[in-house]
Amino acid sequence: MYAEGAGIARTLPEAVVVPRDAEDLLPLVEWAGANRVKLIPRGSGSGMAGGAVGPGVVVDCSLLKHIGPVDVARRTVRCGPGATRSDVNATANASGLRFPVDPSSGPFCTMGGMTATNASGARTLRFGATRRWIESIDCVLADGTFAAVRRDAAPPSSPALARITNEVLPRWHGHAGLRHPVRKESSGYAVASAAESGDLVDLL
Repeated sequence: MYAEGAGIARTLPEAVVVPRDAEDLLPLVEWAGANRVKLIPRGSGSGMAGGAVGPGVVVDCSLLKHIGPVDVARRTVRCGPGATRSDVNATANASGLRFPVDPSSGPFCTMGGMTATNASGARTLRFGATRRWIESIDCVLADGTFAAVRRDAAPPSSPALARITNEVLPRWHGHAGLRHPVRKESSGYAVASAAESGDLVDLL
């Protein structure tokens, strides 16, 4: 079943890994980097574009589904990449809030997949796609280290982030040639969004 998603792409993975918690990802990513093995993160596999399949090691993040308490004052909630959009929205609803991005796979797609693909849906014209609703990302970097990256905040000190934050983002920021008037962009590396905001969260 890991050879396919909701689209037409079909690729048999070399292996499948199901991490029990975020700490399981640290040695996995470090090993993959040292051995030049491709990792394909996967949530529910609901994407049409084939991002959850590929010729490498599929990392099933469905067990990383914790959802923290809602911070009503800041209108935020922290969750794992395997938390479903419907569960996150139900948690927000209990505090009188909601997560407005609602793709057609909303009942079962995961927040990690929505973030990775900048998922949108029927309400995109009013509320925008997923990227604008992400305030922070806790991520495992390519060298197997952990970083907590916050919007509108200085990025953490990390060799893996230094080149991006010191050399790449400053060159892009404010570059009018990279901007384009689209409501939802999930192709490439979100260069236009990062160029406009200069924020590492938009690139990640």
